[in-house]
Amino acid sequence: MCYCSAKQMAKQYSQLQPYYNSRSVLVAVGDDFAFSDPGDLPQVHKIYSKLFSYINSHPHFNMKVQFGTVTDFFDSLQGTESFPLLDGDFFPYVDNLNTLSGSWTGFYNHRPYHKRFERIVQAKLRAVDLLCVAVGTCAEISERNEISRRDLALFQHHDAITGTSQRPVMLDYLKRFQFTTFALLGSSVSQSIMVNSKRNLILK
Repeated sequence: MCYCSAKQMAKQYSQLQPYYNSRSVLVAVGDDFAFSDPGDLPQVHKIYSKLFSYINSHPHFNMKVQFGTVTDFFDSLQGTESFPLLDGDFFPYVDNLNTLSGSWTGFYNHRPYHKRFERIVQAKLRAVDLLCVAVGTCAEISERNEISRRDLALFQHHDAITGTSQRPVMLDYLKRFQFTTFALLGSSVSQSIMVNSKRNLILK
């Protein structure tokens, strides 16, 4: 079993080598949700350690594999490799037949409305937080604000804030902001003001 897994790993790593143009190859482990559970890292480390040990102890694989960081990778290249420099426009315009309009691969000027909307929602959420603290209503509306926070966090995805998602997806982000986030934040502000007004009446 270990031989089959090690052979497959060595083959995959070997196929990556030509794209790096160097003797060292950096391979990322995991994906977006690979280490969301505290027990994921120890389990992955245990499995990979066995595979690394097997590959390193068998010369016919003709490679040495180990755990490392990005810094370790670049340190291994110092003084051993010479790479060409690439210059040009790194934010080209893309015409996609699957969408109604093209897009810039960068995030500076594509779909500015979404970017501005995100900043407005972020500012309003912050204002609600400060208002809650000021009038002492955080406990009453924390659950409601949690939905707003999740919508805002969702928009931080690299295909959301950049505006490079498909048109229906971008429309869904707007719908969340317009009909969910604004409505919830607005009611949170109203509730905070009402609670504060009632408290003032009681104190008087």
